[in-house]
Amino acid sequence: MKKLFFLMLAVCSIALTSCSGEEEDIAPAQFSATELQFTAKGETQTVKLLNYHKIVIMEADKMVLNTQKPSGIDSRYANEWLTATVFSENLKEISVTAAENTTGKKRTFKLPVYTHNVDKDAQKGTEKPHNGQTSYITITQESK
Repeated sequence: MKKLFFLMLAVCSIALTSCSGEEEDIAPAQFSATELQFTAKGETQTVKLLNYHKIVIMEADKMVLNTQKPSGIDSRYANEWLTATVFSENLKEISVTAAENTTGKKRTFKLPVYTHNVDKDAQKGTEKPHNGQTSYITITQESK
């Protein structure tokens, strides 16, 4: 009987001290714009991250011919008509440039971006991302 009592006590203790069931709420990323509209002529627009420390463009550098990142660029995406860049001096801003649209068709692209906060360990000189999430910036360009 004593063994059964201690077994039940141990099970209850483990159940009460294991996971609390509460996960940290992650606030959605907030941007100055989540949709960009470009004219057929082409232009550059900027999107600012309002509530996290850093933006990283997903699939970065795969479309930049596998070359080294140029100095001053943190992450970049490029295709035949669009270039999106996060520059090292401002990790909370994406510069998006659309080339002139001469195709006669409207163009649309969803740019995946990863946003996160950064924990800095001053003693080790390291940064560790946390509270990250993927969001999308929808980019549309009119046709001529």
